[in-house]
Amino acid sequence: MILDNIAHRDSYRQMADLTQVLEYMAEQTVQTMPEAPMQLREGEVFVNPAQFITKPLEECRFELHRNFADVHYILEGNETIIVADIAETAETAPYNQTQDISFATCTKGVVCTLYPGDFLVCFPQDAHRVGIMQNAPAPVKKLIGKIKV
Repeated sequence: MILDNIAHRDSYRQMADLTQVLEYMAEQTVQTMPEAPMQLREGEVFVNPAQFITKPLEECRFELHRNFADVHYILEGNETIIVADIAETAETAPYNQTQDISFATCTKGVVCTLYPGDFLVCFPQDAHRVGIMQNAPAPVKKLIGKIKV
């Protein structure tokens, strides 16, 4: 897991795919964010736009990925994400290979609240519970980078 601000993206220059995603994200604003997934390298590095309303903790579930790392980047609003080691989770839905996702429950984790300019990288060992509200449901606009690992 990496939690940082886009202003520090130069710290990750040794990771070419992450650098490509962060540079693309740094150029985006709420007004310029893409409406559809943007392929940066076909099938291996891409960015998905997301707009949603955050929800209470109990309505959110852990996501697990096997083949891609996620890069969550907040453009507007704030989102709380809980990250846990996949070894601590109990899978609740079978793995979908096409979408590279399964879902799980977990009672442990590190709580991260992201604000505009913040990004969180979740590797396959990092289960992550996304879309959690702080005090009340609120809109979020973000980009989700996907990097094949």
